[in-house]
Amino acid sequence: MFSFFRKDPAKARQKKIEKLYESALQFQRNGKLREYAEVIAEIEKLNKDSSGHSASAN
Repeated sequence: MFSFFRKDPAKARQKKIEKLYESALQFQRNGKLREYAEVIAEIEKLNKDSSGHSASAN
């Protein structure tokens, strides 16, 4: 009934990915490549999970 109050999980996931990309960029600029790699791995995991959800939803 009030579904327009619910947040879209895909948008929330995309927003989290964008924040992670920004932090990864800062790590890379500062030469913290280990932290950069960890953040990139988390982004890839989120992208992989999101592609699985969108395929199963259709």
